[in-house]
Amino acid sequence: PNCQSKRIKYFGIGTQRVEAEVERLFPQARPIRWDRDTTGRKGAHEAILERFISRQTNVMVGTQMVA
Repeated sequence: PNCQSKRIKYFGIGTQRVEAEVERLFPQARPIRWDRDTTGRKGAHEAILERFISRQTNVMVGTQMVA
């Protein structure tokens, strides 16, 4: 971090940032995120997977929970 604090750690760029970059670099892409933020409600995992399988989206960005 800019403040040089030892208490704050940088963990990575995050799935939201990756999703935004995919959209910027590949305008034709239809990305979807699979992470803690997008799977909080009941049935969310299944809904995301169904959107991907049915080709409503063509790029999946996720965390280890996808594996």
